[in-house]
Parts: sequence; structure tokens; C-alpha cells
Amino acid sequence: MIDLIRRTIASQYGAALQMLEIAIEKCPAKQWTENVGASPFWHVAYHVIFCTDMYLSPGMAKFKPRSFHKKNYNFLKRLPWPPFKEVVADEPYEKKVLLKYIETCREKVAKVMSKE
Repeated sequence: MIDLIRRTIASQYGAALQMLEIAIEKCPAKQWTENVGASPFWHVAYHVIFCTDMYLSPGMAKFKPRSFHKKNYNFLKRLPWPPFKEVVADEPYEKKVLLKYIETCREKVAKVMSKE
């Protein structure tokens, strides 16, 4: 039964990552830095990938942001704790960086979900 649950969760992660990958690939260059809601498209995409990577980790103490991570870029608009400082994410990641990060998360899903 646990194997079925693991396969199902891995499948759901896979589907979500594939959908995000397609959205990133199809995003026109001029819209890469335009807002989706309150944040630029690239920043929302990075936030989602970063959180996926973080939540697949065994715990916050063991999670290490990737080498290309820029401080606080994982947050949208402002820090979630007082004094709620605004996050300035003014150096967009390139598509190829985010697409590679998705692939890294796919590999992490397979590793995490295959553990017993």
C-alpha cells in the first residue's frame, strides 16, 4: 500500500513539474519579467520550484538552497516575518536555469519517493 502512495505522490509531483516546465518553455521573452498577479512570471516560477525542492528535503535544517540561489529570492514581494521587509528580486533567472532546476527536482522526487 505504501508503495502505491509513493508512486501516486511521485506522479502528482511529475505532472505539476511538467505543467510548470511547459509554461516556462512557452513563456514569451517579453512576458518573462511581466507580473503574474503581483510578481514577475520568472519569480513566481522560481518560488514554486524552490519550495518544491525545500519540501522534498528531510527538514529545514538539512535543506540547502542551490548554488545559484540569490538571497530571499524564494519569497514573493516581502519577507513573511516582521518587519516584513520588501524583497527586491531585480535580477531575473534565465529560463535555462529554471528548467534545469525543474530537472533537479524531478530527480529528487524519484530519490525521495523510492526510499523505504
